[in-house]
Amino acid sequence: KNLLNSLKVNFKVIICKNLQNTSELNKTIYRKAIESDYKELSDAFNQYTSEKVYAGMEGLSLSKYFIISTEKNDYSSAESFFASLEGRLIALFKKLGSGLIPLTCEDRLRSLHGFYRMGYEKDFSFSWEESLSLGRDWRRDIINTAQKIHSRYITMDYGKRYVSTYYISEFPSELDDTFIWELSQVDFPIIVTIDVTPISKNEIQKILKRKYTNVNMSIAREQEVNNKAGYFSNRISFEKTAMIDELEEYMEELRGNDENIFDTSIIIALSSESLDELNKQAEEIDNICNTYGLTLSCLIDDQREGLKSVLPTSARFLHVYRPLFTSALSGFTPFNVIDINDKDGFFYGINQVSKKGIFGNRKKYQNGNGFFFGISGSGKSMNAKMEMDQVLCRTMDDVLIIDPMGEYRENVINNNGYYYDFEKNGDIHINPLHVHSHISDKDAFISQKAEFLYAFCEETVYPDRLSNKHINMIDKACIGIYEDYFKSDKKESPTLITFRNKLIEIANEDLEDTKSVYAKDLADELEAITNGTLSVFCHQQTAVEKRR
Repeated sequence: KNLLNSLKVNFKVIICKNLQNTSELNKTIYRKAIESDYKELSDAFNQYTSEKVYAGMEGLSLSKYFIISTEKNDYSSAESFFASLEGRLIALFKKLGSGLIPLTCEDRLRSLHGFYRMGYEKDFSFSWEESLSLGRDWRRDIINTAQKIHSRYITMDYGKRYVSTYYISEFPSELDDTFIWELSQVDFPIIVTIDVTPISKNEIQKILKRKYTNVNMSIAREQEVNNKAGYFSNRISFEKTAMIDELEEYMEELRGNDENIFDTSIIIALSSESLDELNKQAEEIDNICNTYGLTLSCLIDDQREGLKSVLPTSARFLHVYRPLFTSALSGFTPFNVIDINDKDGFFYGINQVSKKGIFGNRKKYQNGNGFFFGISGSGKSMNAKMEMDQVLCRTMDDVLIIDPMGEYRENVINNNGYYYDFEKNGDIHINPLHVHSHISDKDAFISQKAEFLYAFCEETVYPDRLSNKHINMIDKACIGIYEDYFKSDKKESPTLITFRNKLIEIANEDLEDTKSVYAKDLADELEAITNGTLSVFCHQQTAVEKRR
């Protein structure tokens, strides 16, 4: 509603469903394996992704356009106006949960070419420089070679294709916002254009007041005629009463409910290879319109004007407008979903609203972390494994898995990886306080280990919290164990046992010092973790072989 009320220019909302340009889509779907060992897995992913994407799209691509137009004295003024408006529109669409991508001139010509030369989308090629240097009429490269206008349809390319345009002639008092969505779900090419012209609130108020005055004058004349005929009654005809009530309701909406009025037309273009199929498509669209209380009418003897008006340009050749309030017009808003199609992205499934594939590249996001949510058996583990396999197939990135339930062992082994099972009495251990052979900055290294120990000790004393005195003892013990290590000839790294022993040592240095109590508290809390049943990470680190 805020978006519509903020627009003071003519605009079009266009939903265009054309044949999919498979060559462009295949560039996104089909990717080579980064290593020959993963070629078979990569080919399987390509086939799986292709089946899912094409099944959802049914060979059609859905595009949504938002086109604005204005009248200015010169090009530079119009350019400045559009630049200012574009930033505001992008912010408003973001609030809607959608987004805007500015189109270049080539993009717009591509959309026109996709309609006029349906089925030959991959042949599109355009260059201003080439057209100007050769003196070629570029319009012939976009528009098909022949059109013949009939009263109810247009034949293109000597009968190879049929096009018919329609408009919505009657609207209900209330409209369900799923109407446009249902139109976009049909399984044949369609263009739906919502052409909107905002009307000044002052102007519409003047019109309503003038009509209100005229109706009241008509009522007065009607009563005068009745009085002369001897019918002395205050009753007003139902028709006049309904008109008064409707006008009062309109004026109240404008005054109190933050509503504006827009002249709106909805034009629909259908395309098919045969006239019979075109009529079947029109019947299906008519049934959808009837479901929502709308009336679909053919543009008889206005097919050329209808076609020029429905295409993704700002041109207007029809005057089949109907005034709609902001709340009613908002029901036609189709911008309710964002499609993710990142370059070098991994396949995450099908968008259930737009039916397009989701190709996401986490590396491009401000926060690349993610979660898989779902009920038991919904496929969370499967999707996680699919993402891991795509990383291995198509990048040189490492994959690290923390697997408390042991469900990824088979996946790791199948991908020639190493699976390490950390147990208290096992052969492989990780020491969180391990010192690597090459340390450039000892102070920074000790600081990082101290931060780890703060977090580790806070978990052991939970739900209590560490006080500053506890933190001082942790810091003192951490510095102490690493000073001893760097001074010693024995190069066995400190462990959590070493850390606890240092806390005990600090506590025993001066039993009368009240601070030593905090060191003893920490040592007591750590006993089960270092010397008890939970001492999994209290051993010297095992040298392990690493792979991706």
